[in-house]
Amino acid sequence: MIRIDFNPDQLESSEDRKWWANWSTAAREATDEVISNWEDWKERHDQDPQKAGKFEPKWKSSVWGDLKEWLLKNVFHYKCAYCEIHMPRHYNDAEHHRPKGKVTYADNSHQVVAQSCDEKGRKLSHPGYFWLAYNWKNLLPSCELCNSGKGKQNQFPLVKSNCYAICVRLSASEITKLKSPPIESRMWPGAYFLSVEDLNESEDPLLLHPYLDDPRQHLHFGPKGIEIAVAGSPKALHSIRILQLGHSELQKARQRAQESAFKDYIAACFGGVEISEKVQRAEQEVAKYRRGEEPFSAAACDYIDDFKKTLGK
Repeated sequence: MIRIDFNPDQLESSEDRKWWANWSTAAREATDEVISNWEDWKERHDQDPQKAGKFEPKWKSSVWGDLKEWLLKNVFHYKCAYCEIHMPRHYNDAEHHRPKGKVTYADNSHQVVAQSCDEKGRKLSHPGYFWLAYNWKNLLPSCELCNSGKGKQNQFPLVKSNCYAICVRLSASEITKLKSPPIESRMWPGAYFLSVEDLNESEDPLLLHPYLDDPRQHLHFGPKGIEIAVAGSPKALHSIRILQLGHSELQKARQRAQESAFKDYIAACFGGVEISEKVQRAEQEVAKYRRGEEPFSAAACDYIDDFKKTLGK
């Protein structure tokens, strides 16, 4: 996993800006709709829980599906946001970093449904981060190994399992301290749905995010593509387990990327030029890994950087 410095406000081409504006409009409309679905359902549920049944909004998967295709092409170089394996364009839906329909975490060997509080402070099972279902910061292209089967699915662990949020009440002074504008409830005055950044502040999640974290501060790839939690980082340990980053096939693929990058790096060091020029030329050879353009770029960069440390470079 590598850090992705993506900001849609800095898109250069007019075509990309137009596409993003159109997508953002569709995402806002879909978000407003699902929040209305929740608030209407919640009122029915409060009156008669049995009659209201389970909260089951009608998702507009085309909205996050369109973004997934765009992100694969324009941001992630057709790679999984988590493990960096190459993915074809037609791969399924985008992955919701914070699960949209259900939230679980591991308690010993069992998966536990996360609990939260509603707008009135009453406890209930977390319905999922439905208000973030169309938020670009919560949508990532992910491979099947990372996202389904024995992978992430609905898992989203926090440092404290009692801090999951849904709709929170905020004072005017508290709102001014937020990093991003929250979405105000249309039904419950003073209640708000928080943004990704502000949820991170209150929830303290344990799953690495390529936009919001610098994965290389937590996760290192040693020889043979072996994953290592830097200084025992809890975020790295949980990410390795949940995303199956220790899968043997992934380790082999990372090792191949390391060996290929290292071969290019060493080959560029030969020739009758000054040492400084050799180093510069070698870095140019592996620049595509530094930019994250190649599968398993993080593992390749870690391998080269470890080699350079042995030379005192």
